[in-house]
Amino acid sequence: MKVTRNFDLSKIKLDLHRELNQGIDIVGKNIEEGIDNGQQFQQVFAPNKPATIKRKGSTKPLIDTGLMKDESRMQKTKATTAKQEATLLPNPKRVSISFWNDDGTPTIPAREHWGISIRADDKIDKMIDKKIGKQIDRSRRARIA
Repeated sequence: MKVTRNFDLSKIKLDLHRELNQGIDIVGKNIEEGIDNGQQFQQVFAPNKPATIKRKGSTKPLIDTGLMKDESRMQKTKATTAKQEATLLPNPKRVSISFWNDDGTPTIPAREHWGISIRADDKIDKMIDKKIGKQIDRSRRARIA
């Protein structure tokens, strides 16, 4: 015996703009914590070379001086009900240096910091799953009523 159940997803009005904005905030905070803590994605950043430590006066990669220490590290575009899209970019002043650090160069070791960690990704997935589950439950209740 076969049981088939159809579900019309077009009747679900799904507005995820709040969750998208919370997700962007989670990713931004995750990136900033990685920069501040000197590690990201379960990897400690390569240490600065002795000449760099002497010039900067510190052993901490990425944020001692200059553009990477800028307080406005992230540029966010928030999602709205009408536009279900949120974006996150490095501060325009930091774009090139941020990607040099992330990918590395012949003289700078790669210190991958731009992206999303498994921890942040799981947190966002759970938040989105919860919202979608609520919307599906509401649709089912409305169909029964």
